[in-house]
Amino acid sequence: MKAYQPTRTHLAIVVCIVVVQAMLLTSIIFEPKNNTLNNDLVVIDPANTLVMKYAEDLDLAQGLERYDQIILAIEEYRAEKGNYPDTLEKLIPDYLARSPAIYFGYAEELHYDPEPANNSTAPFVFYIYGHYPGRAFMHGWFVKYCPVQFDLCNEVSNRHLHPSRINRRWIWVSSSAL
Repeated sequence: MKAYQPTRTHLAIVVCIVVVQAMLLTSIIFEPKNNTLNNDLVVIDPANTLVMKYAEDLDLAQGLERYDQIILAIEEYRAEKGNYPDTLEKLIPDYLARSPAIYFGYAEELHYDPEPANNSTAPFVFYIYGHYPGRAFMHGWFVKYCPVQFDLCNEVSNRHLHPSRINRRWIWVSSSAL
C-alpha cells in the first residue's frame, strides 16, 4: 500500500488551521483576567457633545472597556491586600495579563498614583492625557477615573478646565491654556 502524500493545498490548509488556532490561543492568554464588567459602564453619554465629537477618533469606547478592566484589577488587589498597588506593574500577572498601555488615539500619557491628589475625593488617581487631533498643543483633554459617587472628583469648571461625565466611572476634562 502506498503512503499518503499530502498536496500543497492540504499543507496550506493545515498551516492556516494551526495559525488561526495559535491566534485564538494568544488572544485568550492576553485578555484581561477579570471579565466581570458591567457593560453599561462603557456607554458614553450622548448628551456630552464634546466627547461624542472625538469618541470615534480616539476609539473611546474600546479604550474605556480596557481601562475598566484595569480599575477592576486595582480594586481587586486592594480587596485582597488591604491597600492599592504602588505601581500598575504589581498587578501583573495575578490581576492583569499584561502591563497597561495607552488605548486611546491621540493619547500621550497614562498616569496612576495610589494616593489621591490633595483636592480629590477619588480613592486613587488614574487618568489618560492627550491632545485634540489637529489642534494646538495647548488644547488637551484627559479621561479620569472618577466614580459617580465622587461627583466630578473636585475638578472645577473654570476658564482652563471643563469637566463632564462620560459614564458612571469616568469623566472627560477638556483643557485649554486660553
